[in-house]
Amino acid sequence: MTRLLVLVALISMGSALDVVAGDPKKLMEQEILEVQPSSFDELWDDAAAVVHARVIAASPSVRTAGTVFTPVRLQILEGFKGNIEWTRQEWQLTVYQMAGEVESNGIVVRVRDREVLRAGREYVLLLGWNPYSERWMVRGNDGVFELRGESLRPWGRSAVARARDDERPQHFLTELRSRGGSSVRRRH
Repeated sequence: MTRLLVLVALISMGSALDVVAGDPKKLMEQEILEVQPSSFDELWDDAAAVVHARVIAASPSVRTAGTVFTPVRLQILEGFKGNIEWTRQEWQLTVYQMAGEVESNGIVVRVRDREVLRAGREYVLLLGWNPYSERWMVRGNDGVFELRGESLRPWGRSAVARARDDERPQHFLTELRSRGGSSVRRRH
């Protein structure tokens, strides 16, 4: 059974002070609540694709009904699961992350407690396919694992994600290759 990301946009309107221009601006914050996974197997099974990638660029933009989505351009290093059509020659893919902050029509719109993936950094990302927008989406913070030198940094707050904290990245990647089996594709 597929577990869906539960999205609750709790919008709080307030006033933010624009220090540069001195103009008061309205602040609209969105809070995302996620279904807590019971195991890593559940995270894996619910993901339509799993990739190891380096972020090339990310730039937040507002989409329908004021929701902030950040298109993130990835350099795919390895695909562990999923039938993704990335640019084969360049091994690049754009995914969308519900994160970031933008200003639109005098209103600052921000997704609370969500970092934007950073250019130059490597991540393992669990992705979902959105059939309505026909886009790959990052599956919340529990679907983000940052590879930092000799340690893994899960972005999720669930016990499942936290259990991976400080795990060695090579151990994690080896496990994912094993899970992916013959469907694993590596950039040469």
